[in-house]
Amino acid sequence: MLEEYRQRIIAEIESTLNNAAPAIRQVASLATDVVASGGVLHILDHSHLLGNEMTCRAGGLAAMHVVTLEEARNPVLVRRGDLLFIASVSGRSKQVVQAALQAKERGVHTVALTSLAQAAVAQPEDPELGLLRDVAEAVLDIGGVAGDALIGGDGGKACVPGSGILSVVVMWAVVAELVAGLRQRGIEPTIFTSVNVPGGEQSFEKEMARYARLGY
Repeated sequence: MLEEYRQRIIAEIESTLNNAAPAIRQVASLATDVVASGGVLHILDHSHLLGNEMTCRAGGLAAMHVVTLEEARNPVLVRRGDLLFIASVSGRSKQVVQAALQAKERGVHTVALTSLAQAAVAQPEDPELGLLRDVAEAVLDIGGVAGDALIGGDGGKACVPGSGILSVVVMWAVVAELVAGLRQRGIEPTIFTSVNVPGGEQSFEKEMARYARLGY
């Protein structure tokens, strides 16, 4: 099924990026405003991959921070004017929806990273609260299919989920637009050097210190 997977995941990535392009640009513009104003970008990862992928990565931004559900509710850590990315494939979790609502009440910008295909068939844990897509300020649709599994359905139960890769692709697209937006304003964000190249560890330490000093 290697060839089936190759064709399917490439098609899903292209479709997702094409469909999500307006939202990606909208969210990147919002994130640019937040960083330029001294705010912080947070990621609440209720999915499977984003927390590790988006932070302290070579080529990634120092301005991305992972928070837990408890930390997302803390007004000292996630403050008015910050931006909170909330990743949940279906967005049906009561805790996730509550975290989004509480953040919005404090003046925190909220962005849902979710699959609208999955959300279309998901039953919210709390029907009164609804789904994450219904309460977030902006929605980044990662595409994919209901049930997540992409291939092999003709010969048995479908397998191989797409949500992890699609979430990462969408978020890195946001980062690419964010970097461009900051540079247009004359702000050079702190971007991490790989620690696996000569001098990389020393560069990484300097970059961490730069971010601590400048806040971007």
